[in-house]
Amino acid sequence: MRFLIKSFRGVTQNKKHLLALGLLIVLGAAASLYVFYPRTISFAYAGESCVNKLTLLPSHHSSESDHFAVEFEGMVTLFDKQILSKKTCIKPKVQPQEGVYKVVITPHSLSMYGTYATVVVGSEPEVDLSSIASPLPTNDPIELKLSKPDTTYSYTLRANSSMAECSTEVDSIHIVCDASQLNLEQGSKYDISVSRYFGGKESSIEIGAVSVETLSATTIREASIANEDIIYSKPTKFSFTADKELEGAVVSLATVDGDEVPGVVSIDGESLTYDVKEELARDMQFTITVEQVRAIDGSSLSNPYVLSFMTSGGPKVLSSSIKSYGTSPNASVSIKLDQALLDTTDITELVTVSGVPAQASFTEDTIYISLNNADLCSLFTIQIKGELQSTYEVTSLVEWSQSSRIRCHSISTIGYSVRGRAISAYSFGSGEPMLFIGATHGNELSSGYLMDRFIDDLEANVDAIPEGRRVVVVPRVSPDGFAAITRRNANNVDLNRNFPTADWKSDVTMPGGALVEGGGGSEPLSEPESSAIADYTLALQPKLVLTYHAVANNVIANEAGVSWNAAAKYAQLSGYQHVSKSATGDVFVYDTNGAYEDWLYEKHGIAALLVELSSMSYSQFERNKPAMWAMLDF
Repeated sequence: MRFLIKSFRGVTQNKKHLLALGLLIVLGAAASLYVFYPRTISFAYAGESCVNKLTLLPSHHSSESDHFAVEFEGMVTLFDKQILSKKTCIKPKVQPQEGVYKVVITPHSLSMYGTYATVVVGSEPEVDLSSIASPLPTNDPIELKLSKPDTTYSYTLRANSSMAECSTEVDSIHIVCDASQLNLEQGSKYDISVSRYFGGKESSIEIGAVSVETLSATTIREASIANEDIIYSKPTKFSFTADKELEGAVVSLATVDGDEVPGVVSIDGESLTYDVKEELARDMQFTITVEQVRAIDGSSLSNPYVLSFMTSGGPKVLSSSIKSYGTSPNASVSIKLDQALLDTTDITELVTVSGVPAQASFTEDTIYISLNNADLCSLFTIQIKGELQSTYEVTSLVEWSQSSRIRCHSISTIGYSVRGRAISAYSFGSGEPMLFIGATHGNELSSGYLMDRFIDDLEANVDAIPEGRRVVVVPRVSPDGFAAITRRNANNVDLNRNFPTADWKSDVTMPGGALVEGGGGSEPLSEPESSAIADYTLALQPKLVLTYHAVANNVIANEAGVSWNAAAKYAQLSGYQHVSKSATGDVFVYDTNGAYEDWLYEKHGIAALLVELSSMSYSQFERNKPAMWAMLDF
């Protein structure tokens, strides 16, 4: 046993250790059969894979195996030297495969004394996939059971391209996998497979797969507020209702600047409530977010549920029923608020009207200003103090005012239609009159609408009316025809064929060639509408009359007074064709006898223009406006 003597040369040089060396040699000889006798080691996937076997001087042994590494355990030491091991253990160098393997263990320089161990590897652990429930929660851990304990392998789950790592429980027979790493979507189908790893490399052995459906997502189906709501009250809680019974939730409430508002979440079945701990600031934007919920079945929201809302300030004005001009002298002005006022509000202390006589009152969310025979063209201002208080006792801090002007025109009724509708004349300014007339034919809606726009424009720009000029507008000579959208009046008479001209006749031809018996009236001015405009015109004695029709797209002068020059100017500014009276036969291929413009020329020498618009329904105001204002200078 020369290697023993060499190993302990330092010991034998010390005489007092000779006895110990001799004892060691005796023990070694006695145990030689036990030491070198072959052993069988059963490989354990969990725990130790060892056999009780004495090995002398274990550090001077080497092993030979492509599959397993040998380790010696249970050391006996003498003078800090490992002289004996009690157990021989193996650990896999490569992925274990079922079978029987030989591991050769040889003392250094003494291969003739080598021995071997037989390693028996059983079948790999199997994974029970039946425990993967379907439908499956997307974020809950998935626990799988192994057929035998295993700490040799590591396990993962796969779904599509995502992978979830698994950890081995203490008992080594269960593994727990983090399903949240799979990025599963709720309410979807997946094939989930199990993979096994050894030493960081995936096993080539197929373990198994299972098809599952994930739980449908939980949804919020109701909320106590709507998105973009304005909240006028002083809320103390916000409520939500889910489509499933809940067991947990995370809710946050914050201002638009990110300042969080503390609150407490409470759950009762499908109901979720967020109780705020402090009164919300007023006139501020907030966002409340149900960031996540957990239903009792394990499902959750697919996305955070977010609502934005604003707390109101005190009552604010939304709208007013008047413009900056044209207010009626006896108007009832209504001012709409965004919320109702406190019942005990003294509105007379908070609302003032200067410039005209008026009284203020209110009902719920509307303030009323009643004007009392205000003078025409009077300027006035309504002021509301910033002290209005809502029914929730939220006080406004914003003052409001509006200035307007009482209308400057007077309105007179110059007659009535067959069906009793008033024929009205709107008069602006004073001095030499100019008369504008629309809707002599009721189906020519564009002419009536044009007069409406002109009245509004005159009122808005009343200061632009030339000094010494009176402008009169009769928007609808035939109010019955305009209401029914018919060319003739309620007696079936064409009013522009009912005037006492030299060529008047009762039976007339209409556009399109149809002969209408009595279409010119039973006699000149037989109709209340034509009689009214005739009487009014003679009483007014206008310098120039403009009548509007459709749809020949031209301007025709009756050749009295300034009419020819006026027609040329109108055509230039509007783009309509200037047609002479003598050429009207080429324009109108039907009777035009008994016309109002001809009567003005023949009987009274009053200048008139017939303006034919190019639309039956559209006012064309922007096209005609420059020309209409230019007529005031003739």
